[in-house]
Amino acid sequence: QLEDVSGQISANAQFEWSTEGVRNSRGAFALHNMSFARDTVKVNDLNVTLDLDNLLALSSPPRQTITIRRIDAGIPLENLLVSYHIVGADPPRIALEKAQFSMMDGMVSVVPTVIDPAAARSDMLIRISNIDLETFFNLIKVDGLAGSGHLDGQIPLTLENNQVTITNGRLAAKAPGVLHFKSEKASQLLASAGDEMNLLLQAMEDFHYTELSLDLDKSVAHDLVAKLSLLGNNPKIKDGQAFRL
Repeated sequence: QLEDVSGQISANAQFEWSTEGVRNSRGAFALHNMSFARDTVKVNDLNVTLDLDNLLALSSPPRQTITIRRIDAGIPLENLLVSYHIVGADPPRIALEKAQFSMMDGMVSVVPTVIDPAAARSDMLIRISNIDLETFFNLIKVDGLAGSGHLDGQIPLTLENNQVTITNGRLAAKAPGVLHFKSEKASQLLASAGDEMNLLLQAMEDFHYTELSLDLDKSVAHDLVAKLSLLGNNPKIKDGQAFRL
């Protein structure tokens, strides 16, 4: 079900055997400059190199690689690099040596870990560096929220029963910036909350922050929950009085 497919694929296998059975086996698999589209996802320049030093009890030397120049599923991922090796076990396991890609002007990487494909649960830690704040806000789709700045942090992910959960993820701004929040829906919901809340909503329309952090959590039963914490002011509100939110 792939469209616009191009590229090359190659594979080979070698066995040595005697009357006692297979003595040695090895093989190789490679994809070169493969590009394709499926539904709304486009992949450009996928390259895979995999050398196996045992075909019966799968294992490989270190530094097997997967690279992709660009994956576009709405938010483009670029320059993906995965380095790994297969650990001979029953069943085989994947030792992730390095995994990273560029996204939203920054870098996303995975802390090295060992993945057991047969396990009911897998944990990994995602590190975020220099992610563009405005693009991130567009991704999480908070009505009326925009801003400038860049974020660093980490997001613990758990994959269990084909469900992804996030526990205690945290991103924080590297330097001061500006946040804009103007939502008719929020104004209507908080219309009876009093003068202080109205003042706060006015301040948020042009909020110059010195501190900004995002706490991220996602359970199996709920969508992503993002808690935004801020320290800063609006120069036009109460003579620039600071607010902590």
